[in-house]
Amino acid sequence: MNFLSTHWILSLHLASLAVMTGVIIYVQVVHYPLFALVGNEAFLDYHHAHARLTTWVVAPAMGIELITALILYVLRPPDISIVSLGFNLALVAVAWLSTAFIQVPLHNQLEIVAVENRLLLINTLVATNWIRTIVWSLRGLGWTMWLTSTFKRNLLFLTLLTLSFFFLAEASVPTWATPIANNSKEWPWNNLQSLAEKPCPYRLGLKKQPTIILVSFHPKEQKIVNTWLDALESKTPVIEVPVLEPRWLKVRAQATGFMKSQVNKKYHEFVCPLYQPHAVVTNQLKLPKNPSGVYVFLADSSGKILSEDRGIYSPEKLKQLLR
Repeated sequence: MNFLSTHWILSLHLASLAVMTGVIIYVQVVHYPLFALVGNEAFLDYHHAHARLTTWVVAPAMGIELITALILYVLRPPDISIVSLGFNLALVAVAWLSTAFIQVPLHNQLEIVAVENRLLLINTLVATNWIRTIVWSLRGLGWTMWLTSTFKRNLLFLTLLTLSFFFLAEASVPTWATPIANNSKEWPWNNLQSLAEKPCPYRLGLKKQPTIILVSFHPKEQKIVNTWLDALESKTPVIEVPVLEPRWLKVRAQATGFMKSQVNKKYHEFVCPLYQPHAVVTNQLKLPKNPSGVYVFLADSSGKILSEDRGIYSPEKLKQLLR
């Protein structure tokens, strides 16, 4: 079939793809994360409006995209390989399946979930939406490269870019530790409240021996923190200090509920959230501007930091800290 006879189908397909690529990137970077800042009283009304208005935008675009992808695969324009058309259709199917079986059920759960579990569900929605973000971004890049007649020469580049997207979406904190030089720092935050709604036991531990302080900046780092909590249970005074930006104070109950769900209940009295701008904390503790991983400090009774390290627990690392 002559390509000109199907150019309008391809045009519709690319137009709907462009719409959905822009929408999904905006949703992933801006819209979904802002769900966590909506107050409890207004959340259900806000979510209802979101669902209704978003449907008017994405339903026509997704419908046109699916139908034109099927037509293009059946008609097989001569200038486009059947492999490319099949790959395109497969990715469209992935986006639809993800929407139907992951994102829509999560939205439905947001309507009925207990308030204290809402933040956890929102984080799950953001995490799983990477599937659709990667799929639409990948197709947008692929068709752009085809339009500029460089698609075949850039298959390797496209493959590497895809792997990079998956790495960025699923990357975990490093499982190795990089020692950090001690610069005579001090721990300035002594009046924190634990998840058990009690004063943080920081000073209680310091009366007997130095305390290990575990500082993290992202929820995904909790698994690394848990390696320290499990290893040091009842052996060495230890507290965890997850750092949250002050904006989370608006939804403190949800943030606390989420943190409790990530930490064994027996450790709740040792987890003391710190609501401070990341920039303030990194400056005070002389950490990198974009901190990653878990930072481990050993502080004495005056708050002076004696030694420090970062990363997952190991017996060797503990010996180095306590030396």
